[in-house]
Amino acid sequence: MTRTYNAITSDERKIALNTLRAAMLSLKPTGATGFEGLLAKILSDFLNQPVRLFKSGYQFGQDAATSSPDTILSIEGKRYSDSISDGTLLEKLPQLMDQENSPHLWLAGVTSETNPRLEKTVRSFSEQTGIACFILDWPALSESPPLVAYCMLEPNALREFLQEHAKTDDDQSAIAAAIDTLSRCDTLCAASKELSAELTAPSIGLALAKQGNALWLQEKLSSQEQARAAFGQRLAPAATSALPLQNRAQLEANIIHRVFSTGPGAPVFVVGKQGFGKSWAVVNAWSNAPEPPLLLVLTANNAADLEKATDISDALAREFLVQTGEIFPELGLPRWKRRFARWRRHPSPETARFVILLDGLNQRADAGWTKILSALQDFAVRTGGQLAITVRPPLYKRLKNLVPEHRSPICPFSNG
Repeated sequence: MTRTYNAITSDERKIALNTLRAAMLSLKPTGATGFEGLLAKILSDFLNQPVRLFKSGYQFGQDAATSSPDTILSIEGKRYSDSISDGTLLEKLPQLMDQENSPHLWLAGVTSETNPRLEKTVRSFSEQTGIACFILDWPALSESPPLVAYCMLEPNALREFLQEHAKTDDDQSAIAAAIDTLSRCDTLCAASKELSAELTAPSIGLALAKQGNALWLQEKLSSQEQARAAFGQRLAPAATSALPLQNRAQLEANIIHRVFSTGPGAPVFVVGKQGFGKSWAVVNAWSNAPEPPLLLVLTANNAADLEKATDISDALAREFLVQTGEIFPELGLPRWKRRFARWRRHPSPETARFVILLDGLNQRADAGWTKILSALQDFAVRTGGQLAITVRPPLYKRLKNLVPEHRSPICPFSNG
């Protein structure tokens, strides 16, 4: 019995897959017009950033890579008509670590089927190193081969590339018809959607993390209920029901300059009485900054828990996972730890990579803030971040002696 996939039958799907694979196998293995070029074209269009091919020779396990230092994604292409040995790909993994700027994500596109045990080995490597690795192969009996799911992320680019460079007996209309057929296959569309989410996970690269962080914060800052759940207060200046904001352009410009647009340094205290909108001013300044960094908002309760943390990097990585909207936390944790290690090798960027906003310390005035602030500042210094602290005047008078090396506070802070 012939099965139906959305608007196509299983026979139509098989014919379309065979046509597509024949077109890929007819490509040259390497080069801009070959299989490597096809993989690079799909990734470039999908991410909207340039991907460059490497010349032959020792390539650190990569045939192509994006050029953005914030999100380094690399590709390895293997155009095989027969099965491929595990060693052909496994030997590439150690090479990924053999460089200063090793990739955040590595894709291996293969036109044949790989050993299922290979995926387990690659996943283990990914968990240990924090490099996101994907084997995009073509299992013979698969209804939605991973390589096809990847290529169907950009069906127009796939069609144009194959029609221009494939050398098969099929004419261009047959290739276009095959891609159109596969675009109507529900299982393949679902596989492409899942792969798309994995390739754009915030934990993969800093640019993606910033995007996820901005979306997460804007969602919380636009809802009093969500803000209270996330921050313990109605920190929602963008909510439709919020009171009109007072004009504090000069104050927010000062915060942008001192906190969000400068190099990392000593902590900055934002001092003001209760109800004067210290937190609101900081998050508004962040949202209006020309190039806002990552912003991690720690409530007093969350920060107080850090006093018991045996590994502050682990605790903060988990906070970043939440506040960037990560949907694969078990995979994202080693990626953030690897990012921290990379940042520690280069701890002095021109502007802070992230800002930790420690908010509402008065709610836990009895906490061990000396130890907590020291740990947070040490982390920020070592990784190129900035610590900002909102506090009321009485507690500031106490804390300024506990944190002798801090920048001059942003105050007086009035409601005028």
